[in-house]
Amino acid sequence: MAKWFPRGGEFAAQMPGLWHTRVKKRIAMSNDESGSDWKLSSPVFLLGHARGGSTALASALNWAQEIGPRHSPIPVSEDYQAFVDGIRDQEVHLRYSVKLEQKDTWFKYLGGEGVFTHMGVELQYQPHSLPIEKKKELVKELTLDLEDGLRFFSKAPTNSFRLQLLDEISVSPRIVAVVRKGESVVASWGRRPYGFNQKVSWGQFQRSKFSEQEAIGIFLRKWQEVIAALDEYRQRANLLIVDYDRLLESSEETLNAIYRFCDLDLSTEVAKARFANNGPSWEEVVSANFHDPLRMGCHSGNAWIRKYAAQV
Repeated sequence: MAKWFPRGGEFAAQMPGLWHTRVKKRIAMSNDESGSDWKLSSPVFLLGHARGGSTALASALNWAQEIGPRHSPIPVSEDYQAFVDGIRDQEVHLRYSVKLEQKDTWFKYLGGEGVFTHMGVELQYQPHSLPIEKKKELVKELTLDLEDGLRFFSKAPTNSFRLQLLDEISVSPRIVAVVRKGESVVASWGRRPYGFNQKVSWGQFQRSKFSEQEAIGIFLRKWQEVIAALDEYRQRANLLIVDYDRLLESSEETLNAIYRFCDLDLSTEVAKARFANNGPSWEEVVSANFHDPLRMGCHSGNAWIRKYAAQV
């Protein structure tokens, strides 16, 4: 084992079961008698790790008529497949993703804006550390554009480290985590403007030239930390783990499982859509001398994905 990259921990236990019982549709704010009328009711949270395909899956969930806000360009789109194909354009992808993630709002209440890549254990939320009044303000800001009668939807990979908070601000949340094999994630990060051999200035993280070796080690660790955070929460019945590669290979079956878990009605146009990843393979991006140590560093996490991602 080369010393450059962390190997990552072993992950054990059982995969969470799908929720098969249909729940009654509720409006976005719950009005129960336990003093939680301010909470989100049956929201859908999509998370995972950055560079893992969450924006593509978010488009499929955001298309559902039962949830919102329906972010632009969805309100003016008539063809879902064309919309999915369109967000492969980097500029369109970024604009749409920014609206979905509402990072400014989450960071306003929870901090972490300066964390490199906006991923990592530095973002870990401590249970009940946010005062209830701040939680109420957070929910109010998150739902400013939510139409009455719709369930709230959020796509924010950073929330992989805030799973406890999602429970604290919600009643009956559905949480979907999309994950991808580590080599592909590291390579995708490496192609970013803050990736391999780039000059990086991100908060306290400063590099005149971010060497490929150091970048691989940091990106790998951040991917491993997401897997570890999800593993701690894995046995909860309201978490569904989805393998991004399976979404590409078996789109309709995977979307059916996700929509069923979220208690949403899957439209024919979404069910028939096909997702594609047209980028280079990770082997083309990562230098050959780093292939074997990267494979070893990803071994445990990849095995975890194969074991616990939903079988469809």
